[in-house]
Amino acid sequence: MKSLKDLQKIKDEVIKETNLRHYKEGYKVIVAMGEVGLELGARKVLNALAQETYDNNLRDVTVLMDGNMPIVEADGVVVKVVAPDGEETLYGKVCPVCAKKIITEHVMKGQKVEDLVITKFGE
Repeated sequence: MKSLKDLQKIKDEVIKETNLRHYKEGYKVIVAMGEVGLELGARKVLNALAQETYDNNLRDVTVLMDGNMPIVEADGVVVKVVAPDGEETLYGKVCPVCAKKIITEHVMKGQKVEDLVITKFGE
């Protein structure tokens, strides 16, 4: 049997995890989760982005999925980062390690991860 304090701690953790999926005013990080994206490992990338956001307690970052991004297999897993000012950056061939770098470099420091940037789909 858990104590009331233990239950409150569990509740707080669940709320914190759930809040990653609700829109906030800060950065939006969107993973292409269509059929191609899923085949290429988009779920692992989504989980890595969410975990890095959670681990760094980034309350103003929303991690989302989009099944309608028109990606091609050459792009690999695609992640779109939308800054608070509306600027969009597309990243291609994103793996879980790259996902963590996108959070720590782009979202936290404002520096794009240039070696992953794609200027348009299929490039």
